[in-house]
Amino acid sequence: MKRLFLPLLSIVLLCGTDSHAQTPLFGSSHSLDTHTYDWTDSTNDGTYQWDNYYSTSSGGTLTIKGKMYAGAAMGEVSGAFTGYYDGSFHPLTQTYSEEAVSVSSPNGRAYTSRTGTTTYAVNLDSSSLMLVSLADTYSGPDGSFTVSGPNGPVQGSESGYMVDGSFYFDSSYSQSWEPGMGPGASHSLFGSTYHHTSQWGSTMYDATGTAATSGGDSYSSDAGGSYTVPSEGDVSGNDPYVGDWVLVSGALGSAPVFASRNAPRFVVDDGARVIWVNAVAVNWVSSSLDDAAGQVTDVWASLDGGIEVTVTGNARDFMVDSQAASVSVSVQGVAGTFTGSITRSGGLGAFSPALDIHLTDPNRDTPLFTVATLYVDNVPFEFAGGYEDAFGNRIDTYGGGALVLTGQVADPEAATVNLTAGGASYTGGFTAGVFTLEPPAPPATTPVPVILTQALVNGPPAFWIDGVLYVHVGGTNSYMSDGAPPHAVALSGTEASALSLNGTHTDGAVSGSYDAVTSGVYAVTVGGAPRIGCPASADGTPQGGGTRPADFPEAVKAEGTTWPFAGLVADDTTGGAPVACYARGRETLEGMPTARLSLLKIREAAATGTRHAVTLRTYGVAGTRTGGYDTASSLFDTLTGTDTALPPMHRTVPPDHTRWLNPGVPAGLPPSFIVRGQPWWYAFTQGGLAVYHGFHTGQQMTVSAPDATTGARAVVLADPLSNSGAATQGSLSDVRVSARLRDGTVVISGNQDGQQQEVTYNDDFTLHTIRSDVDIIGNNLSFGVLQDDASLAGALFSFADQGDGGRAALHQVLARDRAEWVWWKAVAANGMTDWHPVMMVDENHVLRLYPRTPAEFPSIILNPEGTSSFKGPVRVPRGGDIPMGIYQAGGEP
Repeated sequence: MKRLFLPLLSIVLLCGTDSHAQTPLFGSSHSLDTHTYDWTDSTNDGTYQWDNYYSTSSGGTLTIKGKMYAGAAMGEVSGAFTGYYDGSFHPLTQTYSEEAVSVSSPNGRAYTSRTGTTTYAVNLDSSSLMLVSLADTYSGPDGSFTVSGPNGPVQGSESGYMVDGSFYFDSSYSQSWEPGMGPGASHSLFGSTYHHTSQWGSTMYDATGTAATSGGDSYSSDAGGSYTVPSEGDVSGNDPYVGDWVLVSGALGSAPVFASRNAPRFVVDDGARVIWVNAVAVNWVSSSLDDAAGQVTDVWASLDGGIEVTVTGNARDFMVDSQAASVSVSVQGVAGTFTGSITRSGGLGAFSPALDIHLTDPNRDTPLFTVATLYVDNVPFEFAGGYEDAFGNRIDTYGGGALVLTGQVADPEAATVNLTAGGASYTGGFTAGVFTLEPPAPPATTPVPVILTQALVNGPPAFWIDGVLYVHVGGTNSYMSDGAPPHAVALSGTEASALSLNGTHTDGAVSGSYDAVTSGVYAVTVGGAPRIGCPASADGTPQGGGTRPADFPEAVKAEGTTWPFAGLVADDTTGGAPVACYARGRETLEGMPTARLSLLKIREAAATGTRHAVTLRTYGVAGTRTGGYDTASSLFDTLTGTDTALPPMHRTVPPDHTRWLNPGVPAGLPPSFIVRGQPWWYAFTQGGLAVYHGFHTGQQMTVSAPDATTGARAVVLADPLSNSGAATQGSLSDVRVSARLRDGTVVISGNQDGQQQEVTYNDDFTLHTIRSDVDIIGNNLSFGVLQDDASLAGALFSFADQGDGGRAALHQVLARDRAEWVWWKAVAANGMTDWHPVMMVDENHVLRLYPRTPAEFPSIILNPEGTSSFKGPVRVPRGGDIPMGIYQAGGEP
């Protein structure tokens, strides 16, 4: 056996993480941002090498890291620049923009440009770039969307996903048609005609590009029914006659069923669940929808199963055409089946007299025709009981049977009356709350008893109750309203200060308390809701009473009528807060006096400071009007810019009801000013300023005391109705006591009636001398006012200057369409004699030029739309025509 001897080979590996390299991997110098970076040294860890560079011009450093033995294929750059190097420097995050793209969606939108951001990371091992993130935004005239790709959601004006670089856009569509215009023929369902009215669908994608679709068709009837046929799921709908339903088979005309039903169909009230048969309660069990024609069957049964009631009919015919439904009743132990019908109004008919059937409990413990206590010659008769039979007949008994009222449930306002009293029998009637009795035959010598719904008490001639006038019926405690049918209320009680008022109103039952001592407005409920009543004369004139709050008006004048104080009562619209009421019960409609109540309410508690909320309601007219009353100034106001504004109104002073004027108007100032045709009244003086208020909230004008030197008074006016509340200023004329403010508003002195005051002045329109120069710094000069609008100036001179090198212009404007300009001069040199015209432009834009000597007629008339004339000769060039050079110098005449 040979032995092989190998010499010992010792290999020493020198390595380290911070060994120096003497040769740069990425070159000795680089230029970046106008600076030169020179190589200084390199380090490596045996796998990667770092080349370090320094710029003497910027003082910055640059490092390029690369993989050793891979050459300079790819380097990671840090320091003065962050990115990568592949022979050139590049940032790791790059943005781009591209205009020539074309992307369209199934929703009909197009996108023509793209912007994006791409972020990379350097992989030195493979000398390549790795994509870290990508976000593109596509834009077009219809919107924009963003996608993070190549796999990610689409968000913006489009939705969906990008999968492997491809777009999967969600899409939807919808279309609707007028009834009868949609595809397919209209069809009948439950007795109504249904039309195809809309169609819709959508396609939605998930992150894998898988689509999910949905859609459907809708149908509607002229009667308000509708149903939906979805692409998936059951057909369902709602019909106004059969209610909610679903389709349980494939064909629309086959077997729909109720989707839900919690009450029978064939009763007046859908909530009723009990029928009384032979004094036994029979409960509703179920209802079935039998076919697409709308045939419905209601089934009822007693708890012991001894009585069963079946009601069958067509739902639409029953609800719309009042066609009766068929009723069959079987009673255990009774041979045969009872048959009859039920109507939409709740009537039961054609049953055997042996069957007593009712939709409501026939045994009554409350009266039908009137109140529970009747008074016969002021003696109370209490209600004893009542009964209704299957045919709607009703009997109410009082006083143990001595007083009997007989009538029909369908007509509770009328009954036949039978009374046994004092050994005699009386018959009569009861109609709309009033009893009448006939004397027995032969006539009795004693008076016929009087039947009343309450003990006899004294009340006013009439009552207003929630805007309805009830007039007293003589000899009774009843008050009747006008109308068809009339309504009645009755007054009862023994204490005059706490009488009860009960009855009916068009909006429900009336209940309240009336104080006949203090009288005035009072609280009442109508249909369970708080309302306001008011005693009145027979013609509807309200009667006042009660204590008026301090600082509130004795009376108010509005719409040409004085409204007296009617009393204090809990309001019916603001949680019962007390309000002072002012009432008017007569007005002229179409030239005829008419009884109609208007109620002005001033809330007793102040809303803000001394301002109290005001509400005006005219009954019979929709809506209310609102505003405020200030106890400090005794002035009303109303909200600016609303369609519920109060009409102008003011406080009056009895007995002649003159207008209330606030005392203390400063000397030299009037009680009112006319601003834009409306009176603004003196309210008070504060801080030396006289304050005037308009009728709209926020309208205020202040006038200062006269200036000690000039005597001028400063005026500041704010009016949100015309200038959004921005204040405008001016000075008050000490002659006319009026002012024209900076925004053109004219303020004119007014009298105690709010009318323009006549200011006496003398002016013979001769020439006057101004004793000093007049320099107007502003560009506008106006004077005069229009006769029908004092806020508009009659004439305006306006100067416009375009600056150095530009034009300067003087404009003259007259504030009438029919305007004329006239130039005059004095005949004599002293200017004090007659004048004669020099030139005039009339309302038809005709220019008239007069001769130097006084003359009645002009010498030259230039009419731009008609014939011009010249009294003297007109010279033209010798050539016989006007040279064309004249035309060339300007526009053609």
